Amino acid sequence: MSSASGLQIYLIAAKEIRNGIGNKGKLPWPRLKTDLSFMEAITKETRNDRKQNAAIMGRRTWESIPPRFRPLPGRYNIVLSSKPPDEIPPGAHLVSPSLSSALDSLQTTPLCQEIEDVWIFGGTSVYEEAMRHKDCQRLYITEVLQEFPCDAFFPHIDTSLYKIIDHSDDGRVPQGELEENGVKYKFVVYQRQ
Repeated sequence: MSSASGLQIYLIAAKEIRNGIGNKGKLPWPRLKTDLSFMEAITKETRNDRKQNAAIMGRRTWESIPPRFRPLPGRYNIVLSSKPPDEIPPGAHLVSPSLSSALDSLQTTPLCQEIEDVWIFGGTSVYEEAMRHKDCQRLYITEVLQEFPCDAFFPHIDTSLYKIIDHSDDGRVPQGELEENGVKYKFVVYQRQ
């Protein structure tokens, strides 16, 4: 699955039944260890062990990560922000004003030799822009099967552009309905058509 630009873009998110993804800068549901382990493993995985993946996220998403976990290890962390880089909490490898400028940097600087794939970590407007990008191939969505108070929401998925695929042969993606900390959830994969 190779794109014209050479970079594959994937999106990873967890959302509850009303598409909520956050509340007051935090996840709205209790910690889901299997979901977090999956997110870490799949976004770090590369086909070439001399490369790493880029993790792109908005400033608020970056700030919602506890400082001891920033930057996300094993990934090239890019924060999107219109604020000057010195106003971003330390640890980001690159601060860029937009998704398009971040992708340009990945393709037109020496970074292009080091980065394999791009993973979009949110928030809402970053997800929205990424899903419209021609090189966004898959959406890895954790569907939390309950309702939680939320003030940030995942954008509408255009089902004429992205279709749910059977991922039962992909050993990386957990199968069936899971439950942790009293929260039921499942993993769904969408492929660009």
